[in-house]
Amino acid sequence: MHVPTQFARELHDTFNGRFRLRWSNRQQEFQLEQKVFTGQVIPPNVDESGRFVFDDAYERARDGYVYIMTIRQGDRMPCPTEGCMHEIHVPVMHTGEASCPIHGKVKAAFFPLNHTLIAHIRDMDPLNGGPERMRNRMRVKQLEKQKRDEERPYIEGSMQVMDNKYQVEDRPMVGFGPKTAQRHEGLEDRLT
Repeated sequence: MHVPTQFARELHDTFNGRFRLRWSNRQQEFQLEQKVFTGQVIPPNVDESGRFVFDDAYERARDGYVYIMTIRQGDRMPCPTEGCMHEIHVPVMHTGEASCPIHGKVKAAFFPLNHTLIAHIRDMDPLNGGPERMRNRMRVKQLEKQKRDEERPYIEGSMQVMDNKYQVEDRPMVGFGPKTAQRHEGLEDRLT
């Protein structure tokens, strides 16, 4: 499978060729890679039968790229644990946790091959302040959670007070109320 030409061109133009999207025949997925060094002349790995193995790690090292992320077709992926046959649901249009019922959680995301993915890459790109933005977002989320945790006892207490108030108001009043007031009025009449 080939990378869509329009997306490849837009990715190249946006990042001046620092990123590429490559189809992995072995994994049957797209892999986003970043250029970090010059290509190398290295021999490929050899399998048990003596044949050359041109795997993804070899192609990246040969061309001077490092792995950034996998982009699968659709919002499901197999569990990354080798030998696990579970298919897990992947968050759509944001990076989040996907969980395998056996092996736990893994970071994952599904983005279509369009401007949305390019905006996501730009947002996390270290040369454009990506790590600082991520730290700021995490700090805002931490502060929001801390505020919710601090307010929770007050909210729960208020709810208990309201529950008790309704229970008290629903009970008939005994010994206090209009009869007591009438008795006092009658007493005042007799005293005058």
